[in-house]
Amino acid sequence: MPKIIYIAHQFANDPKGNIKRILNICKEVHSKDILPFTPYMAALHYLNDTIPEERALGMTLSAEFFKRKVIDEVWLCGSTISNGMKEEIKLAKKYNIPIKFHNKELEKVLKVDEIEARKST
Repeated sequence: MPKIIYIAHQFANDPKGNIKRILNICKEVHSKDILPFTPYMAALHYLNDTIPEERALGMTLSAEFFKRKVIDEVWLCGSTISNGMKEEIKLAKKYNIPIKFHNKELEKVLKVDEIEARKST
């Protein structure tokens, strides 16, 4: 049975460029064994990510897929971990969905962020 892989990727800092990057990642990994899943890509066509209420609505959309355990794994992609990705990481942990690093450099970034978060508490 193929795995449904949630592709977590930053968006806001370069919407057009990041959409292209996300689509390229989906094309790269899509196979009979891996089904890339990006529900937020559809939402971006009718919600405005720069309007807080619409962004929250979009995050609710993604959160529901985590909650219902539609996703087999979350893959962290891109060059940085955005605030939205941090929320997706929290959801994955909350619902025991494995997190993988498509970009291995992000693993270092996440560890640094976790260390900094511990220092501030």
